Amino acid sequence: MVMVVIGTTQVLTWLITLEQMPVMLLEWVKHLSTSPWVFLLVVNIFLLIVGCLIDLSAAMIMLVPILAPIATSYGILPLHFGFVVVLNLVIGLLTPPVGAVLFVVTGIARIPLDRLVRAVWPFLVWQVVVLILVTYIPELCLAVPRYFGY
Repeated sequence: MVMVVIGTTQVLTWLITLEQMPVMLLEWVKHLSTSPWVFLLVVNIFLLIVGCLIDLSAAMIMLVPILAPIATSYGILPLHFGFVVVLNLVIGLLTPPVGAVLFVVTGIARIPLDRLVRAVWPFLVWQVVVLILVTYIPELCLAVPRYFGY
């Protein structure tokens, strides 16, 4: 099943690239704002929604080839953008309706999904706070890589 998802997303990514979607999206986003902070806000909102609806690996395979060049054109470091993307999509793993981690935990713990979702909400709030901090204070996630020479 995973290979079917990856294969399908690869075809979709190829078609999107063939139709020059990244270039059109870049022009639209640049028209929206020239600020990298606004771009990161839009990406955060978009990826949080996508993370709730699509599996992590499929979303990364489809969206990173489109969004990464746009982020680079705004002057955002690829490593920082990678942290932001992964953090967004991991938050999506814990949110309904897809929430793959939620379904795994309900199966292991043998508790109803609604009870688990109620228990997870406070942690989701803190994850969003961390996401905002990492997004707008890049040194929080880049300090260690820079220490090692990045």
